[in-house]
Amino acid sequence: MKTVRINKCSGNCTPVVISALKELAGGGTLVFEQGEYHFFEEGSFIGEFSPTNNETGIKKVIFPIIGYDNITIEGNNSTFVFHEMSFPFIIKNSKCISIKNITLTTYLAPHVILKICEKHDDSFVCRIYCDDSLFYTENGNLIFKRENSEISTKNLKLSLHSVEGRMLIRYIFAGETSASKENLAVPYICCDAESFGNLITFRYRNDEKAEKCLYEKGEIITINLEEARSRDVFFLENSEDIKISGINIHRGGGMGVIGQLCRNIEIDNLIVKPSNDEKVSLTADILHFVNCSGEISIHDCDFASSLDDACNVHGNYSSIIHAEPTFIDVAYCHEAHKFFELYKPGDTLTVINNKTLDIIGEFKVKSSSFTDDSGLRQRIYSESEIDFSAEKGFFVESALRMPDIHVYNNKNYNIPNWRLSGAGKILVENNTYDECNTPIYAFDLAEYWYESGRIKNLTVKNNIFRNTKFPQGSIVTGVSGFAADKMPIIHENITIEDNTFVGIKNSPFDIHAFKNITVKNNTFDGKKQEQ
Repeated sequence: MKTVRINKCSGNCTPVVISALKELAGGGTLVFEQGEYHFFEEGSFIGEFSPTNNETGIKKVIFPIIGYDNITIEGNNSTFVFHEMSFPFIIKNSKCISIKNITLTTYLAPHVILKICEKHDDSFVCRIYCDDSLFYTENGNLIFKRENSEISTKNLKLSLHSVEGRMLIRYIFAGETSASKENLAVPYICCDAESFGNLITFRYRNDEKAEKCLYEKGEIITINLEEARSRDVFFLENSEDIKISGINIHRGGGMGVIGQLCRNIEIDNLIVKPSNDEKVSLTADILHFVNCSGEISIHDCDFASSLDDACNVHGNYSSIIHAEPTFIDVAYCHEAHKFFELYKPGDTLTVINNKTLDIIGEFKVKSSSFTDDSGLRQRIYSESEIDFSAEKGFFVESALRMPDIHVYNNKNYNIPNWRLSGAGKILVENNTYDECNTPIYAFDLAEYWYESGRIKNLTVKNNIFRNTKFPQGSIVTGVSGFAADKMPIIHENITIEDNTFVGIKNSPFDIHAFKNITVKNNTFDGKKQEQ
């Protein structure tokens, strides 16, 4: 196997990497001399990609590992700094890829810190911790200068996040904007922004659907400048046997690792924590895996201060819009899923009543394709005639394309949730969770995100949960869209054993929608569970 070495280089190192990767078409190792490397958009690989739960579109990729087998990238503890909107790593249609021993960061922070200074009936005032050369207000809009562009509320919504204490997220629309206020994940604030030095006054606009500021006086919040999720650190698609090891992410715009339709992924010694006294690491999920298979192993990692989930493992629902005996037309129900080529020949798909979540029947995929330019509608042909009622509105799920999940020996501090679901074996053991929102959130999210995840076997053991913020507990399970007493029993087995819960608010856990529940040998604020 060939070895290509990259020595320290000044200026833009992107063309050097693109050239070096071409030399490894037959497999091999790309080795970096220890040092600091800067990567810009110029000279990058340009292509269109569709990472689900992110923005589909043109990406300017620094490490395009596309159609490769048996590639290792050895960073030798170097630091990679990504400029502009460059997209660090895309691994697609590849096998046996290992990336290790690198510190990753962005040149400019993808977020800005604010402090709530005043609250009034008609406005609120924030102190902004940002060089005044990097932002300004104009006609009520809030505008941030980047290296070769601007981020403006003229055409974008931004999101506000509490970074100390509670989990409170709100969108903010400032000034006249072309950004849509429809189908939002959380409520929004509508205002005009005006800056006075490092103080910004947000004066409420007349909008009956908008909220006023719910953040408290003195509270520290952040503006997510990359709410659109147009880039991530790693995007994995249609690949197998991927290992990401010894990676340190200080900050990034978007997700840390987003993987879809991949088989066998190992995340080992991934450290995601802020540096330089910053309060935020990643502006979206640290890890996110959609309709993967084989095994996902996440171990010996250290996560802190992301603006979204530490991890989310799920499938996706689509909705039937028309059915014939030989094919079904479906629509993706969320814009974030567009052009996700979810259905593959030979997949077994499950049809589910969208009102009750009862399983109606199954069929095998012969072929599938998008039927218009929106990337949200597909026609799925069946291998044999569909002999059950596939009604309009029913969900379609690729339930068997889900992995076994092993999460162990990880440290977590001040992160929102670990969302784990699916038909594989899920084992969560020997982890610590400090000051987190919901350490284990095992839900089928049919509502809003249309994320599927009937759970067959979930075991949570030998973990330590300290000072969980979510009042319902450290382990919360169920089905979205249903009241607790009306949730359908769609999950099968859950075991919670030998865990330690410290600083319990109301309850250590809140378990719903499982057929079989085993809880034993846990310790609650120093008191051993009675048998």
